[in-house]
Amino acid sequence: MERIEAADFHELVQVEDPRVSPAGDRVAFVRKVPEDDEEYAATIHAAPTGGGEPRRFTLAEGTDSQPRWSPSGDRLAFVSTRGADDDRPQLWVLPTDGGEARQVTNVAGGVRSIEWSPDGTR
Repeated sequence: MERIEAADFHELVQVEDPRVSPAGDRVAFVRKVPEDDEEYAATIHAAPTGGGEPRRFTLAEGTDSQPRWSPSGDRLAFVSTRGADDDRPQLWVLPTDGGEARQVTNVAGGVRSIEWSPDGTR
């Protein structure tokens, strides 16, 4: 068995920020894959909680993070640098049954943290 060195850590695919859907049937998470020596590609995926193949939810350029299910489970909010010339992360919302994500914010300093309102309207 080969020894794992500190430098090898960057080569590992990482899974972060798992979030179980309101119905409990899926878990959304961030999958980080090394792009080069310093950068990762981060995308949102979801997998059935009972087992099975994960589905990639986000495909666009940029770094995606913080997946958050809407209270009804029909939408997934996330923070992304997609489409940003200056890498300022913004809030995006994606229908979970398919379709395109839409940008919800254009905050000058970028979005740092997100949470749905209890009724799912905001």
